[in-house]
Amino acid sequence: MSATRRVLLILILSDWLVSGRLVAADSPCSSTENVRRLEETIRTLVPTDPEAQKHVDILTAVAASSDCSTVLRQRAGLLLGRIGRPAAKAVPVLEELLDGPDRYWAMKSLGRFGEVASGSVKRLSTELRDESRGVEDRILIADVLGQIQTGPAIEAVGRELLRGSARSSTEKREARLLTKTMLDAIALSGPKAVGALPALLRSLEHPDSEIRRKACKAIGRLGPRAEPAIDLILERLALDDVSEVQDAAAEALGQLGDRAVPVLLRVVRDGRPDLQWRAARSLGRFGEVWLGPGRLDPRRSLGSRSQAVVEELTAQFESEDGRVRMESLTAAWRIGHRASLVAALLLLELTSTERANRRAATQILIEMPALPDAVTLKLEEMKQSGSVASRPAAEILRQRTRREQRP
Repeated sequence: MSATRRVLLILILSDWLVSGRLVAADSPCSSTENVRRLEETIRTLVPTDPEAQKHVDILTAVAASSDCSTVLRQRAGLLLGRIGRPAAKAVPVLEELLDGPDRYWAMKSLGRFGEVASGSVKRLSTELRDESRGVEDRILIADVLGQIQTGPAIEAVGRELLRGSARSSTEKREARLLTKTMLDAIALSGPKAVGALPALLRSLEHPDSEIRRKACKAIGRLGPRAEPAIDLILERLALDDVSEVQDAAAEALGQLGDRAVPVLLRVVRDGRPDLQWRAARSLGRFGEVWLGPGRLDPRRSLGSRSQAVVEELTAQFESEDGRVRMESLTAAWRIGHRASLVAALLLLELTSTERANRRAATQILIEMPALPDAVTLKLEEMKQSGSVASRPAAEILRQRTRREQRP
């Protein structure tokens, strides 16, 4: 035990001895009774409760004491991480444990602290670059840096991702797992990780489709600050031979700001059906979701451009491809909120042989704040028809009636 940890233990245990909470002062786990009390404390403590702050010192002592069992120390250490900022004094102790057999759980605990553990970033960044370390250890380091989420932490992950992308074609399975973890870490940080964009763009060309998918996802999380990526993301949408990558690319385009709108409209207008419906779905992300009477969940608004976008989408309302039709109708509703434009066409989708279309149309007809009278009458007819539309029609009417009866 280092001198620092020894002094800390003496101070903490002296305080606990005076308060009568321990039966001896030489170690927090010096007796069965102490261990029982500690286990009970750890089991019942709620990390978000202000009362938890009173236990930070003893939890730190347990985490640092080699006399306590590994399981008890691990539980104490992870609980400190969940307490977070009020337990910041434990961070140096956990950093010291990184050099011993407790490294794994100490690292996990540091990650739970988030930016409170920013003092660990310099060390962890150096270790992330150290290829002599096992890949599993470097994966854990990347994950922790992603949880810390400070600028230097994300920069370190981005630099290593860019360095590794130069040899992507020769990466072994373990190295690819590290790459995926780094992409997840960047995605977790959202727009403030824009400095990692060059590394993300390189990852779009990776031979591993899951890495390409994660790169698309991370770029989307950067938001409008990643607008320079629009063309390369469009390539993934149009040219990638893996549908999951295409889905992620389309979703990312819907997150990159207004400059992506003309690109998506071009795909809706001229693309293959499998690209058209994905682009329409992304355009729908620029609209709003209706949550109930008078309650709209605002997303990015297209403002004065909304009408023009909706008009482009109407050209696909009669597409032979069911998914193109449904995604275009959904996007037009999300953006324009004009029941008179889409409600009657959604009724037709209730008769579709495609179950997904029936379900999607049902949901929109339920969420609309008001339906044209003619549409309501038609729903009553459908309910009694005994056709494939009768069940969704009955569900729509039931849900709308229930909502109207609420106070």
